[in-house]
Amino acid sequence: MRLNGVVKGKTIELETDPELPEGQPVLVELEIPTVELDADPLSDLELENRITSDPAFANIRQARELRERIAARLEGNLLNSVDLVREDRAR
Repeated sequence: MRLNGVVKGKTIELETDPELPEGQPVLVELEIPTVELDADPLSDLELENRITSDPAFANIRQARELRERIAARLEGNLLNSVDLVREDRAR
């Protein structure tokens, strides 16, 4: 059985009746939803546009590209990777 609810101190207020007798022992496993239940879902395109318009995303993308280039160079030659980092810092 899977029910949604809201935590209020030590109490969890359920959205629907679990239809169990009063005093029935239960085992509860908590899971926090990844999306707020009242939030408007974004389409994949809207989410991509928000991410790519964020200036921090450019820094993340650049760091990821640098890491991939270094990894590729490490497969061949460690010294070339050091040169790559120096070149990137010089830019």
